[in-house]
Amino acid sequence: MADGLLLLIFLLVSFSFVAGVTSRNITIENKCDYSVWPGTYSTNGPSLSTTGFLFRKGEARVINVPSSWRGRFWGRSLCSTNSTGGFSCVTGDCRSGNIECSGASSTPPTTLVELSLDTFNGQDFYDVSVVDGYNLPVIIVPQHPQRGQSCISVGCEVNLNKSCPRELKVGGDQPVACMSAC
Repeated sequence: MADGLLLLIFLLVSFSFVAGVTSRNITIENKCDYSVWPGTYSTNGPSLSTTGFLFRKGEARVINVPSSWRGRFWGRSLCSTNSTGGFSCVTGDCRSGNIECSGASSTPPTTLVELSLDTFNGQDFYDVSVVDGYNLPVIIVPQHPQRGQSCISVGCEVNLNKSCPRELKVGGDQPVACMSAC
């Protein structure tokens, strides 16, 4: 993968709770120098309207989620379709055989964006996790926080593949991911 700016930004546009609102918009933007295939996984309730798609360099997409949604987003990389039509990715694959993950979560190593919206006292919780390993830099940038709330950006904007210990590298001398030590 190209070195340069290796940044997949998950930009949360409507990240505030408003009484009576039944859904939220989440804008995802690809700041990588290459295509990625985001995946989504709902941990409460039905899957989102899309659970995976192609995302070319510089593209942005708005995804509508229920106002009390809980789930994950992640980026898949180095994806391809084989001669029989089976889709797979070197990193972040959900093993569905299709671009859509259809209720399947990611296969480690994968950098995860985890969201829990409208939970305890109507608060939103979010984090970027590398507990399942690391494959892409990610940042969450909350927009339009509720009055009086202080919401900060969180993420892992560094390419950890370069400094990954040899025994955890995926991809040898040109690592594409880093397994978790846990």
